[in-house]
This record gives sequence, C-alpha cells and structure tokens, in this order.
Amino acid sequence: MSGLMRLFFRLVLGAAMFAPAAANAQLQKLFTFPGGPADNPYATLRGAVPISGVIRVGPYLYGMTLYGGLHGGVIPQACGSAGCGTVYLLNPSTGAQKILHEFTGKLDGGMPRGELVFSGGAFYGTTSTGGMASGAPSVGTVFKLMPPAAGQKTWTLTTIHKFTGGSDGASPAAGLIADKNGLLYGTTFSGFAGCGCGTVFKLDPTSGVLTTLYTFTGAADGGFPVAGLLLGKGGLLYGTTNLGRGQQIDGCVPVAFCGTVFRLNPNTGVLTTLFTFPDVIVSNSHSYPYGRYPNAGLVADSNGALYSTAFGGGPQNFGTVFKLAPPVAGHKWTATVLHNFCKDFNCVGDDEGYNPVAGLVFDKTGMLYGTAYAGGTPASWAGTVFKLDPTTQVLTTLYAFPVVSNPNPPSTTTHPYGVYPTAGLTIHYLAGGSFVLYGTTSAGGGSTTDGCNGFGYDGCGTVFELTP
Repeated sequence: MSGLMRLFFRLVLGAAMFAPAAANAQLQKLFTFPGGPADNPYATLRGAVPISGVIRVGPYLYGMTLYGGLHGGVIPQACGSAGCGTVYLLNPSTGAQKILHEFTGKLDGGMPRGELVFSGGAFYGTTSTGGMASGAPSVGTVFKLMPPAAGQKTWTLTTIHKFTGGSDGASPAAGLIADKNGLLYGTTFSGFAGCGCGTVFKLDPTSGVLTTLYTFTGAADGGFPVAGLLLGKGGLLYGTTNLGRGQQIDGCVPVAFCGTVFRLNPNTGVLTTLFTFPDVIVSNSHSYPYGRYPNAGLVADSNGALYSTAFGGGPQNFGTVFKLAPPVAGHKWTATVLHNFCKDFNCVGDDEGYNPVAGLVFDKTGMLYGTAYAGGTPASWAGTVFKLDPTTQVLTTLYAFPVVSNPNPPSTTTHPYGVYPTAGLTIHYLAGGSFVLYGTTSAGGGSTTDGCNGFGYDGCGTVFELTP
C-alpha cells in the first residue's frame, strides 16, 4: 500500500496568525482545528485532521475533516472513537468556523477524504466508509449538501449513492468533478469484484443513477486510483492510478506497476494508458526516474499537456513533479521530470520539502503551485508550499512550515502554522489581479492544551492563506 494510503489510515477557534516566508510570501493561519481530550484527541466538535483541501464559493471556504464530530457529546462508534468527520464552513476574513454536517458513519457515510465540488447550487462529495445499515458492507457514499432555504438555518445532507463494493467499487479516496450538464464523475480506490482495484464512475445527481465507466484490472491499466479526475477537451477524462497488481514497497513488480496516467472516453468506456511509471532495474537495484506512486490528480495547460506530482521516485526516492506532453505526428505521449525533490541523500541542506501528496494548480501566467508533505528547513521537516516555473524548471520554496522549540522544562516543540500538508491549493483572484492561495495542514496549529499533543502534534490541523 502506498505511503499516502498508509497516511490516510493512520492518520479553539484561534485568532489569525502571520508567519514570514521565503520569496516575500506571507502565510496567515485562518483556523486551527482543536483536539479533544488526551485519551481521545480527535473527538472534537470542530472536526480534526483535514487531509483534503478547501474550495471557495462566494465569500466563504468549504472543506471536510477526516475525523471529529461530537453529535451533542455522543460520539458515533461506526468509525471508531475518533468520530466520522465533518463538513465545515470558514470565513477567511474573520476566522469564524461553522460545522455544516457531522457524519455518523451510517447511512450518511463517514471519513471523507476528498474535496467538495459545487455544482448547480449544491455541494457534492464522497465518504470512504459508511453508507449501509448495520451488518451490510459500509464502503462509502456520494452525498449532496444543500444550503438552507430562504429564512432557514439548517443545511441538508442527502446520500445519493451507497457503494456496495460490487461492480460500483468501494472506498472512494477522492472528490468529484462536474461537467456542464451537472453530471458527476469520480473514482473508487477498491472493491470486492475482480482484483478489487477500483473503478471510474459517472453519477446523475438528479436520478441517483451511478454508471461504472471502467473497472481497473490491476494489469497494464494499473489500479487503486487515489486521485480524482480531470475533465479535458471533448469530454474526455484523465486520471492517475497509484499501483498495479504485484506491488511491493522496494520495487514495482512486475516492472509496469509504479502507477499510470490514463485517459478514458466516458461515452465508449475505452481506457487508454498514456504513461506507465517505469521501475528500472540494474544489477538488482531499483530506480524510478519519473517518480512512482502518483497520488495526485492532473492539471492541463492550454496545449493539452498534463502536470502532476509523484509521491516517491526520482534520484533520492522523495518524489517528482512531472509533465506529460501529448503526441506529435503519431508519436507517444512524452514524459518530462520538471523537478526531483531532494538534491542530497536524506535532503540534507534542502529547504524545498519532499514526498508531495497533492497535485498542482496553475495561475494565469502559467506558474504552478503545490505542497510537499514533509521537509523544509533542517529544523522543521514539517512540509512546504512551492512555486514551479514549468518552462525554466526552477522551483521556489514559498513557505516552509516552522517548528518552534521551547527549551524550558518540560521541553516541547510546536508547529504554530501546521504540519504535513496533504492537500492541494485553491487559487483565488482578488481585485486588481493579485491572488491568494488557500490550503490545509493535516496536523499541528500551535495549540498546547489539546489531546493531539499525545500524538506529538499541537493541534489537529489548520486552514491557511498564502500571499505569494
């Protein structure tokens, strides 16, 4: 299982805080997710561990947490004592947070891992567990969340599909995308049918009818997609798979199974593997020149080239940023590594971070922005936000999440702005053409009183705003 999925399964409203950053960037912490008691730190009203990012709709940010939700003090046990997660709203101007829904792990699902999507006046998302009554397989849902009607205050969540683990797949680990007609598309990570390698599906939110467009076989097509999809020209879908059958940690066996990039025609169900991440074996030594285990989705430029990150691989096996250019005159798609994370073994002397989990976002000038899950300065290793020029291949660390040490007894360290960003960034343009980036960290936040300290983290995650 990939590093990301191991992370997924392992894994006081505060005033805004500012921190200096490289390249004149400035980070503002908008919110810290406060932990619960020491014996159950994720049991918290405000939610905990935001492994997915936020979207901005109107003046507010919307996101989800993997854990948390108190339900009036009675924690649902369907997801364990940590709670089943939440949907939240956040005002970036004031830092005020509001919980819109607390998952129970039952019919409404639980433990959401992907971002929300806004379409037709409603929010849509997935949960990785729950959906069925007691005794039935509970392997995730697709839900719709409606804002309050005029004069009302209550948000309404409706489950529009309950995964069975059969031909429809199981355990979606990513969010959804919507086309111009309001149809939703997504992936499931696994399932009980065949090799259980996941699916690509289409869902009509009006009728609730789900159509499985493709079932991965774990062969040359790969399998176990962790990321969502990109809707390209002509309605074609693009995505990545994390692994294939026969995977192992020290190598990708057979050679073809370090992950793939694929294109799918939703009308015909024909999937084309555009690129397979190779495992190059020389004298029983494995190397992964283009990366391995792409956990993130894709973005495209105006020429149709695809960009993303790989969690591992590269010279030091700390991940890559890659580009996949469309074929010219009948040739194959061409892969280029735009950046290898970590110049030196163990990243000594590097400030750029390593092991990117999330994908990338373009600004209007063609610059790419992303996060690295760990690394930064030698004193922090808490993750970074970076900018990459795809033309010059120059990467600039915009922000390295700091660690603050307290030498006085008892000796403690805190991560005041968060630690371990696992989600991508959302870009929001302001009047005058400037922009800010919104993101989350999956732990930390600077609290010294909550139970997340028992896990070595001071807070259960943050939401931040970065001005490049």
